[in-house]
Amino acid sequence: MSQIIIGQYARVRYVSERSKTLTETVRRYKEFLPGRGVLPHPGPRNVRWFGANPWFGAEVVPALRERVGEAAHPTGTESVTD
Repeated sequence: MSQIIIGQYARVRYVSERSKTLTETVRRYKEFLPGRGVLPHPGPRNVRWFGANPWFGAEVVPALRERVGEAAHPTGTESVTD
């Protein structure tokens, strides 16, 4: 993965696409892989966002974790785990 874009301001600056919100962009994460990962800011002000969007932890985090693992271990012999 060559870019990890975190938060609304970074999305507006670095992602040229049609989504109106960060949530829409993050939900479309597959369209940006393998080159980019778009994430909400992990700060405490976003606790409500993470609670309202459980698909993020169930779908997006594992997919990004896999891509980071592949980039860190290009031979495919190891993976990133919790």
